[in-house]
Amino acid sequence: MNYVEILYVLNDDVASKDHYGKLSAAQAAVAPLLASLDLTFGARLLGVRITEEIGEVFDDWHWNRRLDGPTVALEAQADLAFIEAQAGLGQIRAIFEANAGRSLEHRSRLRIASQWYWRADAETDPVQKFIAFWLVIEALEMDGPNIAPVKQVVQSLTGDDSVPVAAAIGRLHGLRSRLVHGKQDAVSSVQLGAVEAVSLALLERHLLGVLTDDRKSALRQAVQDASSAIFSG
Repeated sequence: MNYVEILYVLNDDVASKDHYGKLSAAQAAVAPLLASLDLTFGARLLGVRITEEIGEVFDDWHWNRRLDGPTVALEAQADLAFIEAQAGLGQIRAIFEANAGRSLEHRSRLRIASQWYWRADAETDPVQKFIAFWLVIEALEMDGPNIAPVKQVVQSLTGDDSVPVAAAIGRLHGLRSRLVHGKQDAVSSVQLGAVEAVSLALLERHLLGVLTDDRKSALRQAVQDASSAIFSG
């Protein structure tokens, strides 16, 4: 598989927007699908976003690109791995079918969470990166300030009632609050790694319906790290 091409047809209410308005709407719409592909295949598939363009799509899915679309990167810069085409297409088809079967509310949550995921992925400032990863969690599992739903879901994903999830999520949420309200201005690599592992586990569960062994191991380690009394220090 040399590349994956995703064509998204804009709704009529978006079609009247300018180029960057259309591009922004399309990026938001496909964010969950791209996150699913990223979690399934890893960065080797989406390591290089060759281009994002606005154009005209025809009935046979042939399309013409507008000339004012920006080119993002060069394919030659990528660190690529071989993916057998038929196997890859089967996994991609399953991702698209799963997305089509979701409720409107679930798709909306996944869209917002996936957008925060991509912001976190691109962010270089550790504090902003931590906040973005936490917002992935909040978009997926919370309806307000209550973090109990997050604790319940993470506990079930670890598969072990003895894992100290309540303390871990409580400390992550406390750190998030201190960062957002300016009471703390730095995060450690362990703190950042913990919130990232939790957010990716929840996103993988929602997008793919399963949790890989590696992801579950990373989640359990994150919970152990975040539950430590020195985590918030």
